[in-house]
Amino acid sequence: MSTTPNERLAAIDVLRGVAVLGILVMNVGTSAAPVGAYFSPALYFSNEGLNRLVFQFQYLVFMNKMMPIFSMLFGAGVFLFALKIDRGEPLKRVRALWLRRCGWLLFFGLIHAYLIWEGDILVPYALLGLLLVWWCRRLRPAWLISIASMLMLVGLAITTLWGAWLIFVLDPEVGSQFGYTPSPFKVEQAVESFVWLGITPEQIDEMLVRMRSDYATIALHRASQMLLNHLLFLPFFGVWFVGGYMLLGLALAKLGVLTGKASARAYTLLTILGYAIGVSASIAILALADAKDWNVGWTILAMMPLTMIAGPVTALGHIGLVMLLVKRNALGWLGTCLQAAGRMAFTNYIAQSLLMTFVFYGYGFGLYGYVDRFGQMVFVLGVWLLQLAWSPLWLAHFRYGPLEWLWRCLTYWKILPISRASAG
Repeated sequence: MSTTPNERLAAIDVLRGVAVLGILVMNVGTSAAPVGAYFSPALYFSNEGLNRLVFQFQYLVFMNKMMPIFSMLFGAGVFLFALKIDRGEPLKRVRALWLRRCGWLLFFGLIHAYLIWEGDILVPYALLGLLLVWWCRRLRPAWLISIASMLMLVGLAITTLWGAWLIFVLDPEVGSQFGYTPSPFKVEQAVESFVWLGITPEQIDEMLVRMRSDYATIALHRASQMLLNHLLFLPFFGVWFVGGYMLLGLALAKLGVLTGKASARAYTLLTILGYAIGVSASIAILALADAKDWNVGWTILAMMPLTMIAGPVTALGHIGLVMLLVKRNALGWLGTCLQAAGRMAFTNYIAQSLLMTFVFYGYGFGLYGYVDRFGQMVFVLGVWLLQLAWSPLWLAHFRYGPLEWLWRCLTYWKILPISRASAG
């Protein structure tokens, strides 16, 4: 049997709606300009005035805050899906459905990654859903939190070592203090390790020409980059953090935090601690990067490992605040719209990719590299308004979003009713 809309948890849907809209604030940057500008405000656009304020706002509120929430919600999804077993469905059937669900998610993710947009998150979600999270669903919250912490520590160690190597190679002052002078070959290696970011004028020029060209040119380059990403970046970096966030979400679901069952006092405490620690750390990271003039090595050392700590802590503050507002019925019509956007998160996520790539890539309006950070936020606001409006309108007539419906049909391997009229 499939899950009916009445069985869904409103609090989780609202939180998912916040995450799917919030993640666009960061994703738009990788669609609109060289990826390096995502990490460094000084690399491509002006680091002054509104652009500077927008980057600081993005970093403090959204950068590595929305993706952890999404990942935690995926872990919570395992918990909710496994409740079918408690309701009497055979374990073998529920497990088969979950594995099929993740298998189709992998299929959709590969299409998204190779044919639409290179910032895809669905492939690692599907792989971790198949290989990790389902098999940990019976563990107690304390064990899940411990394993999640260990996974994130491994990812933190890897990114820290990488950042330290870059500092030694790309910052002559640091190397000289240890009597180390990198060879031109080593410097070239370090720079080439960031070719996908675009950190040199030559790399940026190549990226601008390519992304303003036709679909075939962009798709062929994307395919080579995504293959490298899936073979190297995911196993060495991505899976450790994303897997940790998922297991943390599974633990929080079991504790009632992500299902809206915790007390208002608990959510208040989570909000205060999350923001006090996470935002303070983020401010310190920005100050460090500013002091180093956004040197590439220092930026990676500060913006990646430390952000991997500050980001999810701030994300917990976001979770606490959203859940507290839902619990107190303080969101009103906005909560209704966010809940609908969250119920259609899969559709809205893919729609964002289609819209942003069409606006900025050469086969659409070709605005790649022309729109600064402030201008990008205007596009983001437009998509927010569009999705907050169309999601409740769609769900007033249909039980699921279009992609959610297709995914369910493929998971259960039968045509499920989508129209509210046909569902009776």
